[in-house]
Amino acid sequence: MRFLCLLGLLLISGCVYTFSNSLPNHLKSVHIPVFTNETLEVGLAEELTTAVTDRFAQNNKLQVVTRDADAVLTGDIVGYEERVLGFSSDQRAEEYLVVVSVDMTLQDRVKNREVWSEEGIRGRASYFPDATTQGTAATVEEAITLAVEQIVDVAISRTFEGW
Repeated sequence: MRFLCLLGLLLISGCVYTFSNSLPNHLKSVHIPVFTNETLEVGLAEELTTAVTDRFAQNNKLQVVTRDADAVLTGDIVGYEERVLGFSSDQRAEEYLVVVSVDMTLQDRVKNREVWSEEGIRGRASYFPDATTQGTAATVEEAITLAVEQIVDVAISRTFEGW
């Protein structure tokens, strides 16, 4: 009986999953230059860069610096789309969708290699210009902010969780 209990404990302990930092231990700092913007959407690069920089600073696992960093996170905004998603009964547009697409790369400058790179990271959000419901975006600016936050989530996840 003792043997079966011990065997059960060993099997269970082998099935434990932990979230570990996938970031190499030698990386202590990151530089995040202003993302490039291949779209015509003015201010998008600054908003996305600020959001990414702020979230990395809040995370405290990498110190955000302006130069001499161990790693550099670059981004290129490759797409911005705004389209009608839904119509009212009288055929007026009432719901719109914003999609922001970004290519990002985290480069290890210490070992001169790529930590991760992903093309076509997308953030999406809809908005309702005539919205009276709380919790829904009422402006394109609010929708862009929500889409940007989704992109930031991917950058954080890829950097610190390896997903």
